[in-house]
Amino acid sequence: MYTERILIPYHDKIYVIAHTIVLFFKSDNYYTHIYLSDGRNYVISKSLSKLEKEVHDTQFIRISQSFLVNINFISSIDKKKKEVTLTDKHQLPFTVPIKKLVTLIQTGLTQSSIIPDTTELL
Repeated sequence: MYTERILIPYHDKIYVIAHTIVLFFKSDNYYTHIYLSDGRNYVISKSLSKLEKEVHDTQFIRISQSFLVNINFISSIDKKKKEVTLTDKHQLPFTVPIKKLVTLIQTGLTQSSIIPDTTELL
């Protein structure tokens, strides 16, 4: 089951972030870095595999062991360099086969048109 928001404990606050503004998650052992479309980023003590179960499974795709990416922010795929470029210019390496990557993106884009826009939930 997925949630539409992510709880991010940070210092003395807990931020409630809409998953629609998450660019990507980056694994760092038992921690995960969360990068947002407005330039903010956070580190939480939750594994990437646990977060993957919490976010909408067609909007986010696992492109490697270390990265879970929001397909709505992918702007290009470099097949030669095996990198995905996001709209904010982040370049992330992918390890899944290109055919699988394209299929995941196409499936997610088809499904995400059904998901209500929750960008105002920040």
